[in-house]
Amino acid sequence: MAEAEIPARGSLPLDARLSQLLIREIIAGDYPPGSWIREQEVSARLKVSRASVREALRNVAYAGFVEIQPWRGAQVAQISRGELLDIFSLLAETYAKCAYWAADRFPAEHIPRLWELLDAAGRAVQGRSDPKEHFEASFALGQLIGRHSGSRLAYRMLVQVGNLALWQQSLLVPGSDHSYEQSLSAHRVLVSAIEAHEAEIAESAARMIVMITRRSLEDGAVGARRS
Repeated sequence: MAEAEIPARGSLPLDARLSQLLIREIIAGDYPPGSWIREQEVSARLKVSRASVREALRNVAYAGFVEIQPWRGAQVAQISRGELLDIFSLLAETYAKCAYWAADRFPAEHIPRLWELLDAAGRAVQGRSDPKEHFEASFALGQLIGRHSGSRLAYRMLVQVGNLALWQQSLLVPGSDHSYEQSLSAHRVLVSAIEAHEAEIAESAARMIVMITRRSLEDGAVGARRS
């Protein structure tokens, strides 16, 4: 496990920052599905109190990444096929709504950043590099759209469900090159629509991005885990 660093204080309490770190570690594969996260180990490793770790793990459980087992600790969740498809269905609708609002509300000064993230996603596809790079660039682009959708509630929902989807994508066998190219094309439509203030096109493109990934998983990646 790489050396961990608790996110900067900002306005968040310690337990919230610890939960962010633990979620990042789960997504990175430091804690595989079915493994245990022990309060004592985390407390010693990060030099924080067990009470803070306990509260952080409750937050992580609320986010869907672990299940708290009485007297045993926190076990990393093992997502079923049905739950996986539910995650992507929820993500599609939440992302679509954020994109619809962002088409009217997205600040013009941040549009170049959308294109930068789109270029990063494109380089990952064209270079046939680690699929995680494409997923992460796509996720960062979605976060930026959600942040500027004008709805804090929708943004929080998007990040929570999006983190679960990103985690599952990192665990499953990558989709075909064709699915990545389809996703990249849909991303281009999405960014162009937001820049042009075309809300309905942005909404449809955001939904299509998520459903392309879902179809890719349904077509053979579901249940095949990386070694």
